[in-house]
Amino acid sequence: MKANCQRGFSLIEMMIASAILLIGVAGVLLSLPNAEQGVAAGAMAGRAALYARERLDSLGALDTRELTGRVRLEPYEDRPEGLFWRRWWVLDAASEPEIDDDEELAETLAEQGLTPADFDLPRGFLRLKVRLDWTPPGGAPRQLEVGRLAEAGPATGAPRAGE
Repeated sequence: MKANCQRGFSLIEMMIASAILLIGVAGVLLSLPNAEQGVAAGAMAGRAALYARERLDSLGALDTRELTGRVRLEPYEDRPEGLFWRRWWVLDAASEPEIDDDEELAETLAEQGLTPADFDLPRGFLRLKVRLDWTPPGGAPRQLEVGRLAEAGPATGAPRAGE
């Protein structure tokens, strides 16, 4: 009696293996555009962080008198690269508006990105706040806020002690 030894794969086995391989390759190829968008969004977020930090550092490098002279509720703003909207504020506790009965003012401040907590400051300090807004390609709008406290100088034009 002769033993029937098969070697290799049958046609059905090859078709099943090819189908499984095709599904895997298609999955990888379909995920590439999402990965590309993720990388682009991450790169924009990194640039936004650099722009925010750059502005915060430049504000922090100012003389305390110059900082005190820049206190105002309306934001300063620019548009780096035309892709980002950068706004920044120099705030002190005295600049907090009375918004108890003025809903329109409260809404305007909220739209600008200001909250009552922004004015809750230790005596003699200013809040430096920077906010960036941007929309990555094919993504949802994003925003980033950074801030810090800075020592306030005397009011503009007021002499310092010992001067």
